[in-house]
Amino acid sequence: SYTGSVGPAVKIELLKAGGPWSTLSASTPFGSGGTGSFSWNIDPAVAAASDYQIRITSTSNTAIADISDANFSLTPVPSYTLTVTEAGAGNGTVTGADINCGTDCSGIYPQGTQVTLTASAAAGSTFVGWGGACTGTSGCSVVMDAAKSVSATFDPLPSFDFGAPPPSATVIAGEPASFAIVLNGQAGFTGSVLLSCTAGVPPAAACSFNPASVKPGNLTATSTLRVSTTARTTAWNHARVKIMFASLILPLALLGAGRCRSPVAILATALILAAVMSACGGGGAQVNPPPPTGTPAGTYTIAINATSGSTTRTQTVTLVVN
Repeated sequence: SYTGSVGPAVKIELLKAGGPWSTLSASTPFGSGGTGSFSWNIDPAVAAASDYQIRITSTSNTAIADISDANFSLTPVPSYTLTVTEAGAGNGTVTGADINCGTDCSGIYPQGTQVTLTASAAAGSTFVGWGGACTGTSGCSVVMDAAKSVSATFDPLPSFDFGAPPPSATVIAGEPASFAIVLNGQAGFTGSVLLSCTAGVPPAAACSFNPASVKPGNLTATSTLRVSTTARTTAWNHARVKIMFASLILPLALLGAGRCRSPVAILATALILAAVMSACGGGGAQVNPPPPTGTPAGTYTIAINATSGSTTRTQTVTLVVN
């Protein structure tokens, strides 16, 4: 008991073996009516011992102080390790306080700590369920009263693949080629598969699918790949056209000159002949046609992509163009 004013707040210290050990609170206010309380979260670094006391001192008058009458003991709380493992052929992560597995798959917790774990499947995978200290597929909550382990299983999402590649096709330039593209779905697969040509399509050719998207489910679906080629042609240039024109006009001019031997007719014939020779490049130059257009002859390997979500499969077909 004290007479006089203690002041509005007190300092709270932890003593060990009668001497100062640590300050728990530099200033804690009194409550209503001059009474109050203080909550102390014991630092795990505090040594285990049985000679601890608490001292309370007025912050406004250090002469007013009191020490707990009896010593008390501090005993370390046991800590336990929680270990997480990932199972299955899929991918994913498990997260919780001090745990991020893939990379950090264990944590140490004081006795009585409740740890909540969350499983997140990666793209292309699905979370199957918990094992060990947790079960089912919903949340996982573990109370650490002993060392425990939890497993999380991830499996790949049901997927699809190409069937056997179709046989090669041979066409003449200008003709289309058709290939039956087969897709097989795994049990549980529900996605749509989009088809496209990605490489190897011949010049002056185009590819298309009918249908462009299929849903094989857990069975088989077929799409027809059509490769349209272009016929090859040789276009004569303007000079060759002039030669053909001259080959028609020149005989007529010579015939007319033979029937009419006047100087005017002979001069006209000479002018026509000069024009023809000029059109033909002087009469001695050979005019070659340009290279052929259309789809060139050759053997082509066409790459096909089948895509559903983040999954892509590739197949090739062979086209021979004559």
